[in-house]
Amino acid sequence: MLKWKIIALVGVLFGLVGTSWAIAEQQRTASQVFELRVYKTMPDKREALANRFRDHTSAMFERAGMKNVGYFNAITGDDTDDTFIYMLAYPSREARDDMWPGTWHL
Repeated sequence: MLKWKIIALVGVLFGLVGTSWAIAEQQRTASQVFELRVYKTMPDKREALANRFRDHTSAMFERAGMKNVGYFNAITGDDTDDTFIYMLAYPSREARDDMWPGTWHL
């Protein structure tokens, strides 16, 4: 009987710890700001821009404290061959405003 009480107590403790962690994680991400940018390139230059972001720009963003969420190519619409999309994440709107001016001097 005591064995089952201990197992139940351990289960409840794991549940409380897991719930606390999930709430803390949700609060941390709730304050994040995401920025979606859409670039229109010259005809047939999208791949060159994507390569530039992959090889240089994404590292520059990371050094500035920005989080690279993703880089995308449009797959529907009229200008899919010339559209490049990316998303960045910041801890807050203020952090985003502070990070951009210094980005280009890294």
